[in-house]
Amino acid sequence: MRLSNVINVIDLEHDNGRLIEIGLTTVSLSNREILQTYSLPIKPDFALSDDISQLTGWTIGKLMRQGLAKDEAMRRLGVYGCSNRLLVSDASDEIPFLEHSLQCELSQHRLNVSILFALATGKDINLGLENMLAEYGLHFKGRLHSAEDDSRNIARLFLRLLPLTVC
Repeated sequence: MRLSNVINVIDLEHDNGRLIEIGLTTVSLSNREILQTYSLPIKPDFALSDDISQLTGWTIGKLMRQGLAKDEAMRRLGVYGCSNRLLVSDASDEIPFLEHSLQCELSQHRLNVSILFALATGKDINLGLENMLAEYGLHFKGRLHSAEDDSRNIARLFLRLLPLTVC
């Protein structure tokens, strides 16, 4: 099977294992550019902890107003190609966690950018996104622990790590 020329970079925010936001950035491999970034906040069916609210900027009120039902989030992930594109994240458990949270199956084509980074640099797999970006002279853009901003920064790192011979 041939992979799409567009990939999806995914990051998640959660409160003690309960999904609150999906960040998704689409990337063109042939043009080596970020195409679009999306935030899919999830309407919670639980009380959001104060710590997570401070960390992510999401409040229960904002999530109730802006959040999507899980079935709508699943539908949008399908529209954005998550069932057949390469899915890139910065942790091996992110995509399985998302599948479990939404009770769905996403593309089996997956890449952990932290492992790619470790292979390229010989450094630790668990360095953290800010440190991995810094290794390549990049600075984190946006708000830490915003799934939307995190996915965009993971995409920036992925593009830096992508060999020129690819595509």
